[in-house]
Amino acid sequence: MHRAGFRWLLCGFEAANPRILTNIEKRPVSTTTPARVEIAKRHGLKVKALMSCGPSWGDRAVGSGYP
Repeated sequence: MHRAGFRWLLCGFEAANPRILTNIEKRPVSTTTPARVEIAKRHGLKVKALMSCGPSWGDRAVGSGYP
């Protein structure tokens, strides 16, 4: 990718809390994230993390009255 002119790899990173991943029906992939970042860097790419901020339903159930 670097030879083709790419310099940045924009990646979406998931929550570290397994309960949140379960609530949004995502499979946990956080254990492979460091290795993927290292591979990108090794090939001359810079990594930019894309993250969303929102309600943390990891500690409270949806519809529990928590704002």
